[in-house]
Parts: sequence; structure tokens; C-alpha cells
Amino acid sequence: MTHKFEVGDCVYYGLNSFKTERAKYRVTGHYKKVYEEPLIDDPSDPVNQIIRKLNARQRAEAVESRLEQGLPADKRYYLKPCVPDEATHLGLSGVAGAQAPIEECEFIGLVSWDLDDILEDRERALRRVDWPDHRIERYWYWE
Repeated sequence: MTHKFEVGDCVYYGLNSFKTERAKYRVTGHYKKVYEEPLIDDPSDPVNQIIRKLNARQRAEAVESRLEQGLPADKRYYLKPCVPDEATHLGLSGVAGAQAPIEECEFIGLVSWDLDDILEDRERALRRVDWPDHRIERYWYWE
């Protein structure tokens, strides 16, 4: 059975930057994949036409570059804050930050904080779930 990770859990994910031992992180949030969807707006609006052209050109350049490198370029997605039950990835904090697939994380224990601080951190993470899309910085991933 897979551990159900919560904000405040400590996990191993990958290796440290020296590749000498496993890297330790604290879970800061839960994320799910959101696949790219066509924009639904007024195509006759001149501003939307410009944005569509720029987005199409940027995406085409990214696909071409990825194909030249032998990398996947079929589907594009970003990670959006979500409730724990919907999560495919964890937000992590340590020496550096990371967003990691849940199946690649290993539970260590709970951070050694006061319970009130842990609960406050969990509430803060849940508030991000309701952020409108325009407040989410999108870094696109490919598969």
C-alpha cells in the first residue's frame, strides 16, 4: 500500500546534488496534471488572435526542439494545486525545491514542528487549490 502523503511529511526523493546520498525533503503541497486544452475564447478578438499566434509558434518551436533531442512531445501538461486525493505529484522543499511524482517519493516521517505549525502549513496548501488559473505559474511538462 502506498503512503498517503500530507503536508509536513518528510520524504526521500532522488539524490542530493553531490549524488552521494538520497535527498530529503518536506512535503509542501499536492499537485495534479492538467493537460493543455484549446483556448475557448472569442477568435474574432484581435488581441486573442495575436495571443493564439504567439502560443502556436512557441509550442511548435518547443515540439521541434524536443523531437530533435529524441524527447517526448505528444502531450503537454502543467501541475496545478489540488487536494491530496487527486494528487499525482508532491511539492517539496529542502535545500532546493522540487515537484515529484508521488510514486518516486519515500516516506521518512513527520517534520519535527509544533502541531499548530503543521496544521497551519496544511491549511495554507489547501488554500492554493482554489487559486484561479491565472495565478498559477505554469511550467510545461511533456510526455
